[in-house]
Amino acid sequence: MQLLPIGIYLLLCLILAYAGRKSRIGAFGIFLCCVIFTPLLVGLILALVRPFPKKASSGSSADS
Repeated sequence: MQLLPIGIYLLLCLILAYAGRKSRIGAFGIFLCCVIFTPLLVGLILALVRPFPKKASSGSSADS
């Protein structure tokens, strides 16, 4: 019965590691932080420091 909560915890850690694979510390670093701290805290930090996606330029110039 103790394996289900541990499995859910590790699954959340893996999901966050996948989401943070392009971060500065990488997927393994995110996974380790999740295991040491908590996936909720690391997920919140990851969401706050994740850069905004770049908007695509329209390609037309106003000077022409």
